[in-house]
Formats: sequence, structure tokens, C-alpha cells
Amino acid sequence: MGAIIADDLSSFSGEKREAVVLPSLLRLWPEILQDLLQPENTDRSSTDRFFRRWTFNFFGKILEKNTLPLIRSLHSEHHGCLFCGAGPGLLDDLKPIQKNLHKMLIISSDTALAPLLANQIVPDLILSIDAGRGTEYHFSAAQKLKKIPFPSSIPVLSWLPGPSVLDDFFSDIIYYPSSFPFDQVLCEYAKLDFWENPSRNLAGLALILAGLAGFASLYTAGADFKAKNQQSHIRGSGYTYYALQRVNRTCSLEMYRPGGYSDRLTQKNKTALEGLMDLSVKLGIKVLPLSEGHAPKLKETLTEPKIQITAEKIKQKELIQFFLKHWNHFPFSMMGMEFGGKFFQLKNKIRALLESSAQEN
Repeated sequence: MGAIIADDLSSFSGEKREAVVLPSLLRLWPEILQDLLQPENTDRSSTDRFFRRWTFNFFGKILEKNTLPLIRSLHSEHHGCLFCGAGPGLLDDLKPIQKNLHKMLIISSDTALAPLLANQIVPDLILSIDAGRGTEYHFSAAQKLKKIPFPSSIPVLSWLPGPSVLDDFFSDIIYYPSSFPFDQVLCEYAKLDFWENPSRNLAGLALILAGLAGFASLYTAGADFKAKNQQSHIRGSGYTYYALQRVNRTCSLEMYRPGGYSDRLTQKNKTALEGLMDLSVKLGIKVLPLSEGHAPKLKETLTEPKIQITAEKIKQKELIQFFLKHWNHFPFSMMGMEFGGKFFQLKNKIRALLESSAQEN
């Protein structure tokens, strides 16, 4: 098995790589692969469920976009960095620093965008990675608000396997290099290191961005990973927007409760929180929840702080040629075990699309 993997990946010389083991391989060789290759905190159920969609989205964006902006650096003039999650305590967490929010670099999860805008809080950067249908509901909820125009020019950070609806809402979409197998190939081409996020959560991405911008700490709001007063998420998000469309005399809004959070930390959320703390130690950046009384000491500022994101723009033509050149080195034969003949069809379809696009260019 080790010889097969080494042979398939021999053409990639980068030092930093992560092996992602598909569930079918674990069923065939559990003793060999479970301990050697499978990271303990990998969300195997998500990989099993979304791998095909992630692959489609990844190559779909390559085929659709003439250039792909990959983030290289982030510069901020703000005096603090704040991540806003969609936990039910989000607005309560923000109350003590409400008057000073404009001094902080506000990084919002896509789920928290609508509640923030409804309270006249406009983030500086949005994170969105979920390839599921819920992402569209979160942005639709924000778009239908009457109090404030939808801020379509706010930069959005995502990943190539992520949601395909972002272009319908935003004009400035930037991608980060993840540990997704094809993203690692892209990193080889762009000479970039992929981002390791052991939390598997947007808070982990915000922590990486805080480090990229030179902050020594990251304040968090609505990111306690727990439900509150029978609410799993802040009211007004895409979950509320989805539920309102289904309210009737026998089904109230309170009867709909999306999964993810409970009154006590679930095992998945414990793993996410532990991963966040591990990443905090690795990067040397403190995570300071506002819900625990941490308050930033902010300097007075006479001008509106700004952010500047520098991105490496990858050209479509050269990238397609790179993928075609190395196509036979990808371990598609092993991936095909996971999805049977369907994945072989996906492989051939993607290659045909890449070849067609290369000929057109």
C-alpha cells in the first residue's frame, strides 16, 4: 500500500502534504491505515458525504473563472480582531464593546451575517466554506433585510470546494489553500503551503487570519459551541429564514431547531474546541471569548481603519495544463473504490472538460 501511494504521488516534491484516507480504504485495510494516515480529528462523515460535491465544485470554479485569487497576506489597520460566530449569545457578547466595534477587524461567519446587519454591524470580512444548501439561505436572509443595503462588496474568504452560490451575492471572493487533496495539488502549482485547521471550524480560519494580520489575540463572540435557552443559533440567520417559510398552524418557528449545538458540548464540538485551542498554542495567538469577560483595550482612532488583502492570481489556462500534465499521477484508482463506477465517470467527465477548455484557450 505504501509503495502504491508513494508511486502515485512521486511527482510532487513539496515538503508539506497531508494524506486524506477515504472510508472505503479504511474498510479494506483498517489496521494499516487507521493509525498511520487518518488524523484523529478528521471529520470522516463529512468527507464521506461531500467528497463528490467538493470535487465538482473545485473543478467547476477552475473551469468557470479566468483567474483564481489565492490569499497570500492580510494587512489591517484595526486595533483588535473579532470573530463573530452564530451562537445564540452573539448579540449579548457584543453589547459591552458595541461602541468600539468600528475599531476592530470584524470577521463574520456566513451564518452570522444577517443578524449582524440587522443590528447595523457591518463586518470587514466574511468566511463561508459550507457547500450545503444552507449557505444560500444565510445570504438570502441578509439580502432581504430592509434596514441596511446588502454589502455585496465585502471580501469573502472561501475554499475552491466550497459553496458555488457565492458569485450570486458577492463581487470579491478570495480562496485559501486547504488540505483538500486537489487543493494540495494547487498548492504545489502555486508554491504555497496549505492551511491546517484542526478545529474544522470557521473560528480556526479566523485564528489563522488573525495571525496573518499580526494580531496577538482573537476575540470571539457567539462562538461558545453550545446552545442557549433552547436556541442552537442566533435568531435571524438563514436557519430562521428557512424555518419561517415552513411555519403553519401545526408547525411553529420554535419547533425548528437545526443541529450542531446543544446545551452541553457534543463530542464533535469538543473536538472542534480542542482543535481551536491546539491551533492557538501552535500559532501563539490567544483566543479570548467576550462571553468570559475579556474586553479589548482599544486606542482612539481618527480615521476609519481599513484592511488590505493580497492574493496570488492563478491563471486558468496554465492551471488546467498543470492538472492535465499530472492527471495520471493522481490516485483516482483508489478514490474510485469509494464511489464505484460513478466516480470513474466523474473522473473522466472532469478530464474531458479540462481538455475541452484547454483546446478552446
